[in-house]
Amino acid sequence: LDVVADAVIALDSEGRVIFLNTAAEHLCGRERYDADGHVLDEVLPPLVDHQGTSAGSWGRLLAEGLAERTVSLRTGDGTRVVRCVVTPTSGVGNRSASTVVMLHDLT
Repeated sequence: LDVVADAVIALDSEGRVIFLNTAAEHLCGRERYDADGHVLDEVLPPLVDHQGTSAGSWGRLLAEGLAERTVSLRTGDGTRVVRCVVTPTSGVGNRSASTVVMLHDLT
């Protein structure tokens, strides 16, 4: 998964990060060991609307159950537009995952 250009984040059944690939590390601005065990709102840049103001939380986005949507993030480099795909899964490696979040940068 480290050779995939899109950011890939695996979450456990409680919504806590158990895996980030290299692209996700770059998007989040933190290394995978530092993100392990944290919820998405503590790891990913905040969601913003087209005016740059807060547009809710990652936790709420996951709770809505939408499989795919386009969102904007406020990063150190400015605003990034990404396609977010949320997929339920049975596991990643030797750790059981309940959700995989993939982010494709459209910026």
